Amino acid sequence: MCCDDGRGSVEIADQNKGSALTFCEFRVPRSTISSEQLRAARALLRWEQTDLCREAGVSLATIRRLEGKPGVLAAHASTVEKLKGAVERAGVRFVEANGEGAGVRFVEANGEGAGVRFMRGGG
Repeated sequence: MCCDDGRGSVEIADQNKGSALTFCEFRVPRSTISSEQLRAARALLRWEQTDLCREAGVSLATIRRLEGKPGVLAAHASTVEKLKGAVERAGVRFVEANGEGAGVRFVEANGEGAGVRFMRGGG
């Protein structure tokens, strides 16, 4: 027997044939956001980890753990969505790898990417 509950597929042996539960497999899309992108987003917003904790509703311990491991965030999809949502509501978007690498950028009120300008001196 196999069913799909929207979160992934679950395969269960047919109980009528004397088989026991064989295995369950949930296919959850992996996050495409990396710890490096999350830290960069916080830097653009000038947020401490405590600010992200408050805005996303995710524990400080979780944020520390996720940011401490390089690469793609190893977290539940709901946690990643909370973090992503908080950052995006504040005006920063995650940019997928497009040949030049993944990153983050500011977004103007009209939804167009503003990019980031660094000014030196009297700029």
